[in-house]
Amino acid sequence: MKHGNKKDWRKYDATIGGRGRSYCHHIMQYTSSLNLKKPEGTDVVDINVLNENTDIIDMEITKKATQTLDGRMSKEDKKKLDGVEEGANNYTHPSKHAANLVTIADTGNNFSSTNVEGALSELFQSASNGKEQIATAITGMGGRGRS
Repeated sequence: MKHGNKKDWRKYDATIGGRGRSYCHHIMQYTSSLNLKKPEGTDVVDINVLNENTDIIDMEITKKATQTLDGRMSKEDKKKLDGVEEGANNYTHPSKHAANLVTIADTGNNFSSTNVEGALSELFQSASNGKEQIATAITGMGGRGRS
């Protein structure tokens, strides 16, 4: 017989507490992912159904992934993770860096170098050239001062 919600209902006779009773029972619905049985609001819940569902959930929660089978992660992620070398994430940032390894962002285009060591070298060369120019200017005056 069909019921109003279009599920397949079957009529059963059962003996409950020594008295014969008739009740309607529909075909069990299942979840889409784990295929768990879903009793509905009017169903008499069978403890065995609950235990079967619990066993399925317990198995799925503890299932480990392999490179060919999904588990708590996808098989693709497991394969990728297996390809990471031991200790690959174990990085300690050094407390010191060589000046030639530290890059600079020279937004004013003051240096042709791209690292700290080169920029310092250019700066000191420029200062040295400036001192030479001052010395030349002073000695070029032949010791004459302004009057």
